[in-house]
Amino acid sequence: MSNLRSGRSRLQGILQPGTALLAAAILLPAVIFALASWQSYGDALRDAEVRVERTVGILHEHAVKVFETNRLVIDQVGERLRVVDWTSEEDRAALHQLQVRLQNQLDQVATITIVDRQGRMRASGRTYPADPSVSFAERNWFQALNEANSPLPYISRAHTGPQSGKQVFNVAGGIRDRQGTFEGVTAVSVDRSYFEDFYRSVDPEFEHNVILVREDGQILAREPPTSVAALTTSGTMMQQIRSSPSGSFRLLSQIDGVERIFSYRRVGEYPVFVGFGISVPSALAPWRRNLLDFGIVAILASLALLAVSNLAIRQTRREQLARKQWQNTADALQEEARERERIGEQLRQAQKMESVGRLTGGIAHDFNNLLTIVLGSLDLLRQRMADSDERLVRLVSNAIDGASRATALTHRLLAFSRQQPLDPAPVDVNKLMSDMSDLVRRTLSGNIAVETVLADGLWPIFADANQLESIILNLAVNARDAMPDGGKITIETANRHLDVAYAALHPDVGAGDFVLIAVSDTGTGMTPDIKEKVFEPFFTTKPIGKGTGLGLSQVHGFVKQSGGHVSISSEVGQGTTIALYLPRLNEARHAAQACAHSVTQG
Repeated sequence: MSNLRSGRSRLQGILQPGTALLAAAILLPAVIFALASWQSYGDALRDAEVRVERTVGILHEHAVKVFETNRLVIDQVGERLRVVDWTSEEDRAALHQLQVRLQNQLDQVATITIVDRQGRMRASGRTYPADPSVSFAERNWFQALNEANSPLPYISRAHTGPQSGKQVFNVAGGIRDRQGTFEGVTAVSVDRSYFEDFYRSVDPEFEHNVILVREDGQILAREPPTSVAALTTSGTMMQQIRSSPSGSFRLLSQIDGVERIFSYRRVGEYPVFVGFGISVPSALAPWRRNLLDFGIVAILASLALLAVSNLAIRQTRREQLARKQWQNTADALQEEARERERIGEQLRQAQKMESVGRLTGGIAHDFNNLLTIVLGSLDLLRQRMADSDERLVRLVSNAIDGASRATALTHRLLAFSRQQPLDPAPVDVNKLMSDMSDLVRRTLSGNIAVETVLADGLWPIFADANQLESIILNLAVNARDAMPDGGKITIETANRHLDVAYAALHPDVGAGDFVLIAVSDTGTGMTPDIKEKVFEPFFTTKPIGKGTGLGLSQVHGFVKQSGGHVSISSEVGQGTTIALYLPRLNEARHAAQACAHSVTQG
């Protein structure tokens, strides 16, 4: 009887650690799962905040360029108005042709209208001759410009354009003589769909919202579109706009009731703000996907631990029964059985610890691999954001600190490409440069000289003229930014033949005839390490809020998509030259396309 009690007590002593191991097999993966889920939840929200800030910077730069382009259109039309003789049919027709050409060149422009001092239509890009019976005297933009002489254009409410029939808002500038007397208004009707189409392509991975709104709450454009005309002044966004020209916050949309992580910025000096938001459910989608991964790992770990624990307990029971049988056979073997029991206990304990150690080490290794990837990505992000907003850098540092203490992390890395459909056609580059020379000069500061050197007998090319204009203007603006104290920009064209030797050194281009467009400045220049990265997306040396790093990457993408080649030469203190090589127009291809066009017309 005493031997039976002794055996039972030893069996209970063995089973109690087994029970603890069973509990650990369930609790340990559950604790790891909870910690990993909590950490991943915070990371998903922080990643969304960083993403929103980056995207609103892109939208802000786009809006600034569009409004500045509209302002240049008003200025260009204003320059022409200074020399127009309204009694001359030839002058009126030339002014109409200028309006039509600007409308066709700029996708965002629906109509350009000139109104006299009484509010009557004087010239229109839609009809010729203009109908003077059409009056705009009651329009808010006409009344506002008639009453005040503002250096900035007036931004009207969104409405249906009476000439284009599109949903538009007006960017209007006053016409005044040299004495400041009000002579009328130049109104550029901006197509809302231009903004909304662009907003629709921004960050398609997440459910997002983009809004372009006046400082009084009037909605100029929104994606997704809405029938709501204005935001209420008591709403979160309007309260934020009144307190600061830029900001980030969470809001519950008064339009669709969706909670979003939101950021906004004022568009230059204009009373207009652009905002971007990602819905919280969409931002947490990666976290929900991570929950599935974590859950699978936790279940597998729990099952493995349960299997090991069950095996150890069953083995213990079998060995205990064997030891009891040995004890009943002979008292002489009792001491030996105790010794075997002690040795067997040590062996079982060693086996259990070895099994649990291997399993735990495997799990730790897997999580450490994830941790290494995340830490590496965050560290790289911190390096790239060294000159960014200190608050963003602190968020990344917090994420790195949290990852160092956690037992599991996941992270997803994002890329955007930007693709755009081109509409190539035969282009006379010299004529294009001549037509846009005034636009380039107005875009630049007064202390910057612009010189164009156009080659005689320049070959035609086959490219998208509108995109090429935008690329040249983009390069001119970059050159201006590199010359804060003034300088000189030279735009040069030439015929070039790239031989086999050059193509061998530059695998991305083949030998052949090309048209060179070179934009040179006398600015600060670049160091070799910066020059190597200038075409990378989102790489920029400008302060935060001054650029997105997409300008030169867009130049590179356009040239490559057009079958060309781009090169850059720069030295610190000596300026920079960016050379675009666009392939010469293939006469056979031109003829084939002309034939296809004539067949279509027929």
